[in-house]
Amino acid sequence: MVPDYRYASPGPVPDGDTVPQPPRPVQSPVTRRQYASGLACALIVLVLVVVGIAW
Repeated sequence: MVPDYRYASPGPVPDGDTVPQPPRPVQSPVTRRQYASGLACALIVLVLVVVGIAW
């Protein structure tokens, strides 16, 4: 079977050259609502684990 090179990567980029990338959007900080929902999920999981171990 002969490998198909049509889909191969173009190879390494020479030193100093970079592939242009779009700038990353600035990530907004975690809101109180997100923090509270994450904490609530963690507590629910913890309670379920404790109940599962106790039974």
